[in-house]
Amino acid sequence: MVFIVNSSTLINLHRGGLLKEFLQLPFKLFALDVIIAELREPPGSELIKYGLISRKLTPDQITQVGHFAGKHRRLSINDVFALVLAKTLNATLLTDDGPLREVARE
Repeated sequence: MVFIVNSSTLINLHRGGLLKEFLQLPFKLFALDVIIAELREPPGSELIKYGLISRKLTPDQITQVGHFAGKHRRLSINDVFALVLAKTLNATLLTDDGPLREVARE
């Protein structure tokens, strides 16, 4: 299975002391390079060492970001990045953000 993880999920798993174990589960766990780069606690570079896979958006995906961002203004740009990546990879988006979950279900 393939999962896309947003920053709030990574931060909350870290705060709960479960992040290392989570990243060692037998799944492909992706986060966008921009999300990984902005993380300070936990440090994004450490997450890569534990198995998180960094992804960049393609030009087509960036075009989709513009579409979704205009349609769903209550989402942060990083949330829209994660949503687009999940939709284009047909992956499950793991998030604890209510508005993002609602849009992902559409």
